[in-house]
Amino acid sequence: MLCSFFLTQFSDMWITVQGRPLRKTGEQSPLHEGDKIALGRFLASSEGRVFEPFLQFVFSLAGSVLQDAEDENRELPIGSKTWSTHDDQPVTMMAVPSEASEHRASISRHLVVEDRPLFFL
Repeated sequence: MLCSFFLTQFSDMWITVQGRPLRKTGEQSPLHEGDKIALGRFLASSEGRVFEPFLQFVFSLAGSVLQDAEDENRELPIGSKTWSTHDDQPVTMMAVPSEASEHRASISRHLVVEDRPLFFL
């Protein structure tokens, strides 16, 4: 299942994604495989204020059925074909076995997607 992932700042802590700070409540950053997320604080030093992380995470989809919709290096499923349209936009068509289609349809009937954060830091 292709998805787009974002980290939203809802905390009073300093959070960075790939070294870019999220400063304001509600500010978002897209997340991609391997992105580093850090929680920390700014400390005074001879060089001015320096961000000092005290907790770091790496965003990973390993072992997940979810895939990054913007990952150009992801492997396409067997039976898929990619070509370019007249405006050079890639298009992917996937051939899905009928039993998989029925299974996906039964899942989609029970899947509820909510527009809210999965967790808070």
